[in-house]
Amino acid sequence: MKGNVLLILFFVLQGCNIRKEAIFNNEIIKPIDASFIFVTVVDKHDLDGCTFVLMKKDNTYLEPINLADSLRVDGENLFVKYHLKKNNFSICMSGFKVELDEIKKINK
Repeated sequence: MKGNVLLILFFVLQGCNIRKEAIFNNEIIKPIDASFIFVTVVDKHDLDGCTFVLMKKDNTYLEPINLADSLRVDGENLFVKYHLKKNNFSICMSGFKVELDEIKKINK
């Protein structure tokens, strides 16, 4: 009886292992860690005071203050961890000002 309960518990817990994922070129891509979010780099130079921003899956934007020059490529897909920067004003006003903590480039 104990063995059956443990087996059922094992399968239930495996089914709860949900991660954030993205679809890229019709292929599901999962981050290494569920705390990463999928973003796409967008060139917003056409707006006053803007440079490169990160677009999330829900079409909201993040304004990173520390995006590396090598990642400033329009259409680049990344997984990132970030935290909000308070009292860090921007004239771009395209999204929330953030500092990137970790970045995982999607190699495709």
